[in-house]
Amino acid sequence: MNETDVRQLLATAVARPAPDRLDVDAAVRSGRRRRRVRVGTTLAAAAAVVLLAGVVVVTAHPGRDTSPTVPAESGLVTSAGQITGRWIADSMNGQDVTAFRDDYGQPAVATFGGTGTPTSWEATGYCLPVTGDFTVTDTGVFHAEPSADGVRNCPNAPGWTPNQLQAFTTAASARLTPATNTRLETLALLDSRGIPVAVFHRYGTTAAQLCDAALGAGAVVSAGPVTTAGQIRSFHLGGPAPGAQPAKDAFAGFPYSWPAAWCWAGGNGTYTSYGVVESGPSVKLITVFGQTTPRSGPPTWIK
Repeated sequence: MNETDVRQLLATAVARPAPDRLDVDAAVRSGRRRRRVRVGTTLAAAAAVVLLAGVVVVTAHPGRDTSPTVPAESGLVTSAGQITGRWIADSMNGQDVTAFRDDYGQPAVATFGGTGTPTSWEATGYCLPVTGDFTVTDTGVFHAEPSADGVRNCPNAPGWTPNQLQAFTTAASARLTPATNTRLETLALLDSRGIPVAVFHRYGTTAAQLCDAALGAGAVVSAGPVTTAGQIRSFHLGGPAPGAQPAKDAFAGFPYSWPAAWCWAGGNGTYTSYGVVESGPSVKLITVFGQTTPRSGPPTWIK
């Protein structure tokens, strides 16, 4: 067979289809079945794409903060004193928590050193706080442990609350970012991978603001320092121990670490010491007479 014969043979094979031995009715029935399978497979694939897209949408939702970053100018926390005070949560485990309010109407709060121990921590849940102790080394290793009685159930909590316990116990380091004219001082707790598990900003209310709100700006002659509701309740004068405790039953329902302040009001030689709490009442501690200058701080004597 020469080249011409081969070309003719190929042309004939292409031009003349093979004998049709297909059962048309069977093919139609089979095609319908295959079409249903293909349609089902296509819909499943499309659903998978839609589901994936939904996941992407949820991940990128403005109400989420799934990849919070720590500014380059932040510094590693290497001592407990750097973070002493009250902090308001901005994000927790990637979730924006700025809109959260507990049963007191307050945001999610973390307090360091609020119980009088520099390495204590307390974090609010929906109704009862979680408490514990933490350590931080001079190389920046952060470790927090809840106290034995510091984890409590809250039967009336809503379906979701910020999980501060998880954030604290997974944190391996902490970083502080200083305040600027447009940004509050922030604290980030990071896990072992360096990913923020909680981001807070420092609470900015001053003793003067607390005293003015509780007693009236015109009445206050001295404000500060900032303290906690628990420290005012445990305050005592005289002896034998525990002496007089004028505030031992004050501020019912307010946790130990709730922001508070020592305040003095009065004039003309007569001044009264008060303890006040944020968004709460005041309690009268003592009144002193015959003073030539206003007093300040917690009262430590009776005259």
